[in-house]
Amino acid sequence: MAASTEDTQVADNKMYRPPQQEETQLSFDEIIERLRASLPKLPGIGGGGLIGILFLVVIVLAIVWAGTGFYTVGPDEQAVLRFFGKKSGTASGGLHWYYPAPIGKRDVVAVTTTRRLELGFRSGADGFTVAQSMTNESLMITADVNIVDVQAVIQYKISNLSNFLFNVDDPGDVDRGIPSGQPDGRTLRDIAESALRQVVGSRNIDDVLTTEKEQVQTDVLFIMRQLTQEYESGIDVLQVL
Repeated sequence: MAASTEDTQVADNKMYRPPQQEETQLSFDEIIERLRASLPKLPGIGGGGLIGILFLVVIVLAIVWAGTGFYTVGPDEQAVLRFFGKKSGTASGGLHWYYPAPIGKRDVVAVTTTRRLELGFRSGADGFTVAQSMTNESLMITADVNIVDVQAVIQYKISNLSNFLFNVDDPGDVDRGIPSGQPDGRTLRDIAESALRQVVGSRNIDDVLTTEKEQVQTDVLFIMRQLTQEYESGIDVLQVL
């Protein structure tokens, strides 16, 4: 029993023991000293030291900041560049660099995409079924003093990105994910509703619903194009369905 205990003590003495914590940790002064020794001597600053470390940090941050200025414009997109909030230029497809925030800003927008505005209803997630009727938009009075429920889909695209972003002060449309400042928010909806009420109000109910339905769509399209051009909104109305 005694011999066995002695062997255990010898074995215990040979077991791995981790170094003491203070041996593995470097003091703050030692870390600074190592960084100081690794820094090159900079003209006018001297070698290392806290000033040298701060200078190196500033250089790294400046490089990272400048790197955020690179951006890509897709083949169906266009970019408008802003310098302290004011338009300074445009950019087409490809890889570009421009001053990062807060000095510069770029608005990259798809300009060839056909967009959709629903009037008098809101579609479901599939984009086809009617999820909600908007009677405040769709109920209109005809020339023969009848009330008709008219729903429409307006298809449009951006024709001039600069005008689209800068010419119309619009509150936007949260439901459609349109931010403030873009005329396809409230402005385009008001134009569409106004044009449709004007055309419907000049025809009898039978003409609106059956015999002159296509002519109603054509007339609404004509009026909408006139108004969007007068506002210089940068929007091209393609179809009224």
